[in-house]
Amino acid sequence: MKNSAVLPVVEALHDGSYLSEIVAARDKNRRADPVTVRVIEYTLGTGADGMVYRLITTILDPQAASAADLAAPYAQRWEIETTLDEIKTHQGGARLVLRSQHPAGVEQEIYAFLLVHHALRRPDARSSQPGRT
Repeated sequence: MKNSAVLPVVEALHDGSYLSEIVAARDKNRRADPVTVRVIEYTLGTGADGMVYRLITTILDPQAASAADLAAPYAQRWEIETTLDEIKTHQGGARLVLRSQHPAGVEQEIYAFLLVHHALRRPDARSSQPGRT
């Protein structure tokens, strides 16, 4: 959910999330037929590098799915999106084409791109740890 969207707290929930209401874009001025949603705010990263994200869901009951359970896959999704973007931008370039004509070959090519990406990124992770060079 965009940071600029106004999501007033209707009810605070015990897991740190809260209930709010949203309306369709065409109904913003009238606020007709609001839909109740649960808002989960969480931070990825630490310190100055941390970014606050807002996730909205129609799963209103924290017992059905905790805020942490809902936020975790979303964070993983962005990690996957970032990886795929880096592969397209830095490894394959604008002309990235999978050459295989069969599903097993396509799967193999994708794994190869992911392994190369991991091999290229691994030194970055190691050098950023204290005591590692």
